[in-house]
Amino acid sequence: MKVRSKIWIVIALLIVAAQAVVTFGISHKAIVHLPFQISVSGAFLQSVFGDITQAIIVLFGGLVMLANAIRRRGPERVFWILFAVGMGLWFTNLSIWAYYEVLARVTVPEITLGDTFLFLHLVPMVAALGVHPERRANPLGRQRAWLDFAVLLTFWLYVYALLVMPYEFVNPDLPNYNFNFDVIDKIGHWVLVLGLAITWLRTRGPWRQTYLLFTLATLAYALFSDFANLAVDQNTYYTGSPYDIVLIATMCFFSYAALVGRWKASDHDVPVQAELPKRAIEWPAVVGMAAILSTPAIGLYLVNYSQNMKPEVRDFRIVITLIAMVLLVFLVFLKQSLLQKDLVDSLTTVSEAYIDLKQVKNELVRSEKLASMGRLLAGAAHEINNPLTAILGYSDLMGSDEGIDPLARTMADKIGQQARRTKMLVEDLLKFSQETPTQRSVNDVQVLVDNAVKIAGLESGNNAIKVEVSTSEKLPPVMVDSGQILNVFVHLIRNAADAMRESETRVLRISTRGGSSQIQVEFADSGSGVKDPELVFDPFYTTKSPGKGTGLGLSACYGIVQKHGGQITCQNRPQGGAIFTVTLPAAQQNEMQSA
Repeated sequence: MKVRSKIWIVIALLIVAAQAVVTFGISHKAIVHLPFQISVSGAFLQSVFGDITQAIIVLFGGLVMLANAIRRRGPERVFWILFAVGMGLWFTNLSIWAYYEVLARVTVPEITLGDTFLFLHLVPMVAALGVHPERRANPLGRQRAWLDFAVLLTFWLYVYALLVMPYEFVNPDLPNYNFNFDVIDKIGHWVLVLGLAITWLRTRGPWRQTYLLFTLATLAYALFSDFANLAVDQNTYYTGSPYDIVLIATMCFFSYAALVGRWKASDHDVPVQAELPKRAIEWPAVVGMAAILSTPAIGLYLVNYSQNMKPEVRDFRIVITLIAMVLLVFLVFLKQSLLQKDLVDSLTTVSEAYIDLKQVKNELVRSEKLASMGRLLAGAAHEINNPLTAILGYSDLMGSDEGIDPLARTMADKIGQQARRTKMLVEDLLKFSQETPTQRSVNDVQVLVDNAVKIAGLESGNNAIKVEVSTSEKLPPVMVDSGQILNVFVHLIRNAADAMRESETRVLRISTRGGSSQIQVEFADSGSGVKDPELVFDPFYTTKSPGKGTGLGLSACYGIVQKHGGQITCQNRPQGGAIFTVTLPAAQQNEMQSA
């Protein structure tokens, strides 16, 4: 970057030197003889060189800024676009000057449309400072920045129409026109200088240098414009005069600042300023609000205290004030609507984030509960197994003794039955608590669902249940332990069957759907629903009658699905019944290749 900076500095010095040669080397009143027997005045040559050089430099700076906008994103792009617009307005003013002096070969009129473009070129530059490109991207902030720019532009046009246009169109008056134009143009330049300086002092990181260069360039131009405007008013300024040497140097300074902004690291490569200090003021919004509040005050003054003005000037200013008030109120309404939309979107985002956080918290608590419960049950089951084995052994021994009393044999058989029932419960506890390794392979979810329906056998017998299976086309495969996921599906189907035993309509609808990243299997029954859907996966929670369930089946299903990187949820249907949804991640290409 240092080499490129030196190259541009050398080029800029050569351009300034060339302007100095043209200024001091060619007499303004002399006749210069060119090849092919062409003779022109020195004033014309100075005008051609000065006008074209100035227009090219400003156009170059604007194109660099536009290229910066294309390369960047977010607030940086908006910043460079606004600065490029300002340079474009400046270039338009210079082009109008070049048209009169170079093409038409006439003196530039005292009042031209170019003055309006020169006056307005500061507005987008002032608005660009409110974008804060040194901060992280904020799409909502970018939209408000454009509205702030629209407010500033409208008010600045209003000021121009209020102070300058009456003496330009309504009641032409050159001295008043020049004085008012110089005053508001000077105010615009120093507002931009002050804004850039404050922003430079508050900024850290790569953008600090860019702000400093623009501050110095704007300061130089503000100082120069004061002298140049005074020379224009006194008819001592002409294109190619010594004033243009400083003007071209200032324009080169603007282009250099744009080039440095192009060479600096992007905000994606260097950490940017996350936020402004707590006391930082969003000054474009403050200036815009001051502008909005000032128009009614100006209107009241014109209505009540402007009797000394010429009637046509006074009427024009009152009409312009009313038009400005309507436009500014409309822009405020748009900004208020945008702020309200931003607030609603922010509240929605926060609400969704809170719901997600609550769900994650519940899942974390459930996982921790299952893990701690598993460790507790494993220890308890092992301790129960030892005496239980002894009870079973002695009961079998008593039952096999042929000489024992029949009543005692009956009692021994009952003890054995209860011991075996207890042993089955202990085995369920061990299955729930143990961490069995999974053996994953590529599987078709629809095949697993069809096999689970066949194993459950719900469509036969006296209490047959109708099972409706629907599937989406071309479901992606899943990488799962087929045995474990099959057990989960069978358990959910049998649970649904138990929930519909007392229902008149017994229909279980199983549907599968999915995309490229996940697959969902939904089990919807027509039973009475679940009393507490959020508790069904907790250990020992069951709605079955005593002796018909331990409350560990769904907890085990939850653990299996979680171990496969999926989710299982439960909710009640509005028309009755419960829906259990199993979500499994689809198999990735690298997983299938390794399998």
